[in-house]
Amino acid sequence: MNAAACVFAGFPGPEPPDWLRRRLQEGLGGVVLFAWNVADAEQVAGLTAALRGENPAVVVAVHEEGGDVTRLEAATGSSYPGNLALGTFDDVELTRRVATALGSDLRTAGIDLDLAPVADLLANPASPIVGVRSFGSEPELVARHVAAFVTGLQAAGVAACAKHFPGHGEAAEDSHVALPVVEDLRPEALLPFRAAIDAGVRAIMSAHLVVRSLDDAPATLSSHVLHDLLREELGFGGLVVTDALEMAAISATTGVGEAAVRAVTAGADAVCLGHDLGDDVIEEVMRALEERVPEERLAEAAARVAGVRVAGTATEDRTVGLEAARRALLVEGEPYVSWPPVVVEASAEPTIVAGDVPSSLGALIPRVGAQGRHVVVLRDAHRHPEQRALAEAHPDAVVVETGVPAWRPPTVSAYVATFGAGRVNLLAAVERLREANLAGAWIGDPKPLDGEVVLAEYDPRWPELYACEEERIRAALGGRALLVEHVGSTSVPGLPAKPIVDIVLAVEDSADEPSYAPQLEAAGYVLRIREPDWFEHRAFKGPDTDVNLHVFTAGSAEIERMLAFRDHLRADVADRELYLRTKRDLAARTWRYVQHYADAKSEVVEEILARALAR
Repeated sequence: MNAAACVFAGFPGPEPPDWLRRRLQEGLGGVVLFAWNVADAEQVAGLTAALRGENPAVVVAVHEEGGDVTRLEAATGSSYPGNLALGTFDDVELTRRVATALGSDLRTAGIDLDLAPVADLLANPASPIVGVRSFGSEPELVARHVAAFVTGLQAAGVAACAKHFPGHGEAAEDSHVALPVVEDLRPEALLPFRAAIDAGVRAIMSAHLVVRSLDDAPATLSSHVLHDLLREELGFGGLVVTDALEMAAISATTGVGEAAVRAVTAGADAVCLGHDLGDDVIEEVMRALEERVPEERLAEAAARVAGVRVAGTATEDRTVGLEAARRALLVEGEPYVSWPPVVVEASAEPTIVAGDVPSSLGALIPRVGAQGRHVVVLRDAHRHPEQRALAEAHPDAVVVETGVPAWRPPTVSAYVATFGAGRVNLLAAVERLREANLAGAWIGDPKPLDGEVVLAEYDPRWPELYACEEERIRAALGGRALLVEHVGSTSVPGLPAKPIVDIVLAVEDSADEPSYAPQLEAAGYVLRIREPDWFEHRAFKGPDTDVNLHVFTAGSAEIERMLAFRDHLRADVADRELYLRTKRDLAARTWRYVQHYADAKSEVVEEILARALAR
């Protein structure tokens, strides 16, 4: 029973298989959830409840770091920036708040243990495995943010796990594919782990790397590292958990069963086994532990597993994630672009720990009508010569670096660093690009929102308000109004909307303002936006009703898209529901400008439009 309690298993799919249920009934100590176990928050809550139904004492863990490494939001990208963004801004209270918000999400989903934060120093920018997951390269800075993250997470009722002890920052290899070896351990690499211990961290994860000055064995299998250094010198009395034993740094050199025995003997309390190691490997590991590890050591380890949970109910508004991403953004030069810009995104092989990062800056920007200045999106360009060549080939572009900003183009005219590729990191960058564009497009200063978007439930009077405005427009322009149509959410029965009636007007030439603008202004309309680079778009505000009047040249592709989108949503229940859910989710977030909220819908709008135009 104690041997089973020392094993943390993974499994494929959104439902626990029969063999896992049986192992839970036998006393399996923990389950680690990965992206392949997650559909949505509601499903995860049901899954964790099902696991506890088999074993109420099971510890449910997850790698949820924020930024690039997310499991609960693997399908969409994280709502929270990762460590490098937080460390760059260096506001420990903001880091604590982000960790509390993240912890509140995890607690609601039924998670006991978050295998975060990363406490490694960014000592080697060439590292493919640390990068933006670190708070930075300065030991004292990293230490204070690790402590803040631990404090915030555990206040929310989720145990924290500082990783990867004794520090992975010097290594150039990814331990998922090879065994990293470093000659010496810099004393300052231990400062973040000391800070985590002082903050009361409940768990620490071992690193699969060799530090020659400490031992010839990997840290996960070394009593010199786990007992002498971590337990005796640093005084840590909590749970020591291994990184996944099937990682090549261990499995290719030692074997999983042998590694489990050596790890627990050395001082680890829980051994992690990934989803691709099934029931037969768990049986092998449990048998090896029972036969070769003294019962006293297994009992000690099992007790630490059982004691890892923390009590806490602290909450924090989830909008703190976007707030933090905005504040961490680095902008040099003037990132003005025509809207929408031409986005060129460099491809980079994803790290194993992060997997495919679903967020895409280009997906947050409409693609139709893109022209003018390029936006070149890079990821860790210092490690990829082809990315550096791409940036240098576009000297007039705005370059957006979404990884570690260790290299900057020598001739670039504008540079933006997000310090991560999480969804909020990219959204903050898009907002900044759009803000520069808005400043040039607005007549007068755009009015900030700095809050949530208020949606009203569908009002049957909206079509009546449109009809009144159509009559006013046609009376003002006569035959010059070649098309007047009600568009936007107020034109789709059943959709909630900002209570603003959107109208599209087609004229012979929208660039020829003297041919129509004076007549509209005489009728009470006020010109607010002039976008010659985007279909020669002009936008007026209405005189009585809250109206956005969008003027385009007759035959414009954007008119076709607006009408196709409207008609499709009126007819297609599934896509109308998809759009409704997206609107409600986005409206509940904090936005600097309403236009940022509108731009954030671009990805789902393009998805729905593709289906509409394919008909």
